[in-house]
Amino acid sequence: MITLFLFERAWTISTVTPEENLRAMEEKEAQQPKIAKKEIDMGQVWACPICGKQQRLVHVETEKAVKHVLHKT
Repeated sequence: MITLFLFERAWTISTVTPEENLRAMEEKEAQQPKIAKKEIDMGQVWACPICGKQQRLVHVETEKAVKHVLHKT
């Protein structure tokens, strides 16, 4: 109810229309660069000695970090 009230009543106080605000937000998101993500399969497969499920080691590089992840095979 409070949210509905704010959309119907309080929005008229703003000098920007909802459509213009939405359009500006979409343009801002479009301008942000995509983070390049590179995954390299290390070729190592690890198996659980109890259940036998296997996982492979993957090296993941992004612009901000480098990490290692286990993926199910």
